[in-house]
Amino acid sequence: MSFLTRTSELPDFARHEAARRRKYTKEITLADREERVRYRLSRPTSVGEDDGYVRRTEFFGWLVSGRKRIGAFELRAYDAVGCFNNHEFLEIMDLDEEFEARLSRVICDCWNDVPESLSVYGPIVDFRSAWISPDASNRKLFSLAGNAILGTVFSDCSCVIMKAFPLEYQGEAPDGSPLENRLQLRQLAMVRYYRRVFGVEPLPGAYGSEFWLWRRGEIDIDPPIAGPRKGKAIQRS
Repeated sequence: MSFLTRTSELPDFARHEAARRRKYTKEITLADREERVRYRLSRPTSVGEDDGYVRRTEFFGWLVSGRKRIGAFELRAYDAVGCFNNHEFLEIMDLDEEFEARLSRVICDCWNDVPESLSVYGPIVDFRSAWISPDASNRKLFSLAGNAILGTVFSDCSCVIMKAFPLEYQGEAPDGSPLENRLQLRQLAMVRYYRRVFGVEPLPGAYGSEFWLWRRGEIDIDPPIAGPRKGKAIQRS
C-alpha cells in the first residue's frame, strides 16, 4: 500500500465519473449555504441477470460552490425484496462486482433474513465513496451534504451501510507494518467522525473491527447480530 498526501486532486472514483461527462439534472440545496449538490440518480436495474430479484440504484453527486466542484459522493441502494432468502441474495450479489459480493456477505452475516428483516422496510443503502477538497473540509460541508443526500434521496431506506476507509491510501499494507498502523489509526479517526456526523455505529463483532458501520432508516428494524466470532470489536463511546 502507498500513502498519498491529501490534495485537492480528484480521487479515482470521482475522476472516473468526471471523465464520463454525465449530466446532473437534479439538485439539493444546503440550508443557509450557497453550496449545493448536483446529482444523477439511475433507474433501478437488475444486478447481474437475475430478472430483478435484486435491483440496484446508483447515485453520484458533486458538491459545488459556484462552478467549482469541491466534493463528490457515490452511493448505491439495493432492493432485495425479490429474493427468497440470504443464500439467493448472496448468489446474485456475487455476479457483478467483488465489492458487492463482500458487502452482501457482511449484510447476511449480520441479519439472518435480509429480505424479511431489511428489504421489506426499504432499500439497503451502501454509502460507497465520498471526498471533499481540503480547502472546504473545515466548513462542515461534508456532513451537511452527506446528510442532505441521505435525507432527501434515500429517506425510505431500511438501513445505511458504510466502511471507513481513507481514499488517500492505495494498495496493500503489510501486516504489522508502520503503514498498517497508520491506516488503522486513520480509520479509527474516521469512525469517530462518522459516528458524530452521520449517527452510525460499528457493526457488532468482527465486522466492527474491520470498520464497517451502520445506522437504521426511519423504521425501527431489527439490530444486526454479531456475525463471525473473530477479531476485536471497536469499543463504543
